[in-house]
Amino acid sequence: MGRVLTTALSAAVILLAAGCAGAPPAPQLMGRQIVLQTPLSTTFDAYVAGPEDAKRAVMLVNSRWGFNTELEQEADRYAAKGYRALAIDVFDGRAGKSMKESALILRQVDQVAVDVDLKAAVDYLYRPGRQVVTLGWEYGGAEALRAAEVDPDKVAATVMYDGLPIADAQNAKSLQPVDPAV
Repeated sequence: MGRVLTTALSAAVILLAAGCAGAPPAPQLMGRQIVLQTPLSTTFDAYVAGPEDAKRAVMLVNSRWGFNTELEQEADRYAAKGYRALAIDVFDGRAGKSMKESALILRQVDQVAVDVDLKAAVDYLYRPGRQVVTLGWEYGGAEALRAAEVDPDKVAATVMYDGLPIADAQNAKSLQPVDPAV
């Protein structure tokens, strides 16, 4: 257990040390839009950048504002540091332009569908010998943690920026059972 924890913490420190957050925006997107398919034959949009043979990968999950250019630029910043970066859209193309719209989208999230998307994204990034780290902001921070719960053998570490705190353990998504069939 100590080695696994050390590896996970090392991956998180490496990711944070990359210094990608707060860097100036990428002038032009380096990656490409893709559509990922889940084992349930559903699909979701994603943006991938960085070397296919990278030893480290990062999955970025959108905040309450949805999938946007800033998320793609963040993926590019990690790609520029040598990561295989995958930014995913767990809102099926919806994006809030106000707090009210974002709150409505969050209330409509189907967690089972998101779990399937998270697993498909991790599976897309995972390769033997590659460390996969999940990363998210606000709502995405909680979903980045959820990805590690859905597929703990493939996720080395999770980084949450302003992740949702657990105020009510009875209702916390991350404490609800994960369906192993997903």
